[in-house]
Amino acid sequence: MKTLMQCEDCKNFFEDWKEFENHPCRKNVKETQTKEIAVREATLALIEWYKENASAVSCGKMRKKVLWDKISNKLKGYGYTYTSEQVAGRWKSLLRAYKNIRDHNNKSGNSAKSYEFEKELDEIFAADPAVTPKFTLETKPSTSSEVTPCSSKTNQFTETSGIEKCVICLDKPPNCVYADCGHLVTCMECASRILDCPVCREAIIQKIKVFK
Repeated sequence: MKTLMQCEDCKNFFEDWKEFENHPCRKNVKETQTKEIAVREATLALIEWYKENASAVSCGKMRKKVLWDKISNKLKGYGYTYTSEQVAGRWKSLLRAYKNIRDHNNKSGNSAKSYEFEKELDEIFAADPAVTPKFTLETKPSTSSEVTPCSSKTNQFTETSGIEKCVICLDKPPNCVYADCGHLVTCMECASRILDCPVCREAIIQKIKVFK
């Protein structure tokens, strides 16, 4: 009795292994797997090289643009053609997904979720207050009598403008307002390292320096 192999995609049967491996469906699967492996390897390299330069970036000795250029060139040396802009975009996606997982797992009652690169990113950010703030502020709810036109962002700015120290580094005075939420709780240096507001967790569209 002959052994037949069936393709899960096209449902065709094959007697010969080489014929099965070389038919279009299998080629597509192999190409997809190869791409996935390449993306994972490039991502792990990106994380490792960021880790090596994290201290220089956090203290201001190296601008992130310089780091992205450096990582892009190193990736090209390994056969990966990613521009510095693509490297920066990939890093933002990694950081956002990592923070979402941490926020989800830190909420009581939620079932624990895992992230593909969580272990690697934990080594960089597990104790980083820019990713996990030392404490989280809660804005006080406004009553209907306190609400005026365009008051949402104005009230948020007012409620947090009295804070004397950045809620992340607990050292410098806060001088950065986030759009769209309007919170003023961090210094510009710490703000440059985060994507979401540490108060309301709303995505930061723009960071505006203020002078007091």
